[in-house]
Amino acid sequence: MDKNYYDILGVKRNASNDEIKKAYRELCKKYHPDRTGGDDTKIKEINEAYDVIGDEKKRREYDVKNSFGGFGTDWIKYNLHQMAEDIRIAITISFEDAYKGCKYPVKVNGKLYTIDIPRGTTPGKILRIPGFGKRGYNVKGEQAVGDLLVTVMVQNMDKYSLSTMMNGTYVLEMVQAIDWIDAILGAEITVKVFDRDVTVKVPKYTQNGGYTFVGNQGFPKFGTDELGPLRINFIIRMPKKLTDEQIKLLQKIKESM
Repeated sequence: MDKNYYDILGVKRNASNDEIKKAYRELCKKYHPDRTGGDDTKIKEINEAYDVIGDEKKRREYDVKNSFGGFGTDWIKYNLHQMAEDIRIAITISFEDAYKGCKYPVKVNGKLYTIDIPRGTTPGKILRIPGFGKRGYNVKGEQAVGDLLVTVMVQNMDKYSLSTMMNGTYVLEMVQAIDWIDAILGAEITVKVFDRDVTVKVPKYTQNGGYTFVGNQGFPKFGTDELGPLRINFIIRMPKKLTDEQIKLLQKIKESM
């Protein structure tokens, strides 16, 4: 174990920052080399201790490093118990549940809980559920409980998928079949996006595999009702049969081209 810096400064290990600072100043005055009874070696030891536990980050690292070495009787209860920890799990939900939000049952510490999956949860999103982790003690020796970290995986659907733009915005993509005549002439069509109808303009001369964007009609932004962009990828649907008259008209168009 490292030196017991708490003992050097004469404070308890759960002392506040102000208490540590006050003790440090008093000891510096007491052992200053210019004073009667001063001790240069003692001052160096005091400065070393304060440099560590007077800094919040260094103090946390020091406490964790020495948590099982023992600092006397004040540490007995702390040492007999494990530290509080986060629990990590992964779940898989449907694309529709990610879009709409849902409630999902999880088993933690032998108990069954229902957690809320917010609307607009994207694949790989980590949800933090406070207070659902392992119980134990924190670095100050106080009773504490960790959090539950849930990594959410999302199943793709045949019709829908998610992609990201350069600015990190999530784009909802879907495939939509259109008639070949609409692809040539252009049209206004209605597509079903989960629970709503969206009007989409098909540009003239749309090619197979062409696409168009529709703003504010896509995937919800996490935990809100605000929608991101929608990308419609077009597949050209060819006729299975035409009349003789229609064939003749197409032939004339072909000859004119």
